[in-house]
Amino acid sequence: MPKWIERVVEYDSFGDAPVLIVAPHEGTELVEVDGASVVVGERGSGELAKIAAKHVGGSYIVVHVPRFRADFARSPELLGEGAMFRFNVLGKRHEFTGHKDTAYKQIMEKFHNLVGEFNPKFLLSFHKMLGKDVDIRLGFGLDRKYIGNSKRALEFRKQVVGDLAVRGHSLEILVSKRALTGESEYILNRHHKGRLAALVEFSSSKGFDMNSGHINPGYREAANLIAEQALRCLREDKTSPQ
Repeated sequence: MPKWIERVVEYDSFGDAPVLIVAPHEGTELVEVDGASVVVGERGSGELAKIAAKHVGGSYIVVHVPRFRADFARSPELLGEGAMFRFNVLGKRHEFTGHKDTAYKQIMEKFHNLVGEFNPKFLLSFHKMLGKDVDIRLGFGLDRKYIGNSKRALEFRKQVVGDLAVRGHSLEILVSKRALTGESEYILNRHHKGRLAALVEFSSSKGFDMNSGHINPGYREAANLIAEQALRCLREDKTSPQ
């Protein structure tokens, strides 16, 4: 059974594999947009995190707090100052302001303490991204520092793409060079030292149906294979953090 922090942060382990997958943006909010009430959020990234963690016998943390209230991928110290984010709603891109509710500051710190308690050797952060150009973007920080270097980052991508093809899925996966590198994500910035890490962005428009909750089967397989490759990196890299 999953455990909870204040009924909004869900976490569990399926084994002792040193891979932790976080999904900080699973929370949704009902908002008014152009006169209609719509659900806005990243529902689905948390499901992929749990699926992948179970697949490799690792652990997960899923945050069910809407970003309107607190963005767990941002610093708790900046909570209350507000932050802008974008969602595609009713076929248009809309901007919203979130990260405003200071009541969540203590829970955010408990979340980060929990990451430290899990002490993973590979930390993955799952998100959903706007855009239809690619299915998945992998971010390893500037100069690919979260995984060591560009060669290792590209090998990571190549292995996942190849494994997907063997299973009958053809997804376009890129390693980010500028945007969506994970460099600005607070979770990875705070916890990557002494471990490997990656930002994983799944296309919200190509892989998910917010109304039905359906997730593209290829995306489910990709989440599993990304977690597999993270574990493989640790097994093959004798110089990885111990």
